[in-house]
Amino acid sequence: MKKRLGPALAVLLLITLAGCGGRPSEDDLAEALQEKDNNFFGYLGARSFAEADDEVIDCMAKVLHDSDISDEGLELIADDKLDKPRIAGSISAADDGEFSDDDVKALARVLPEVMDCAV
Repeated sequence: MKKRLGPALAVLLLITLAGCGGRPSEDDLAEALQEKDNNFFGYLGARSFAEADDEVIDCMAKVLHDSDISDEGLELIADDKLDKPRIAGSISAADDGEFSDDDVKALARVLPEVMDCAV
């Protein structure tokens, strides 16, 4: 009985750990974007969309989720870890130690679509 319990516990632990981390869901991103003090929009040099309706926020979350931004980059948004304000149009990795170069490029590519959600 004990021999069977060990492998079963190991499998359960692996399944549990597999659910940790990873790409934030659209719901996680939407919830973060709705927070009035979330720094994502400040990072872009834009005003907060915290008072935007759910449809706008859900659209933005979907665009970000479906983008080429890495799981780690999306976690920074979902966890509100982007703490350096940006000036619109000057997104670059040179000033920022949080987003990778690839994430900065991916964000720049998807930014027009994110902003289209608000119109």
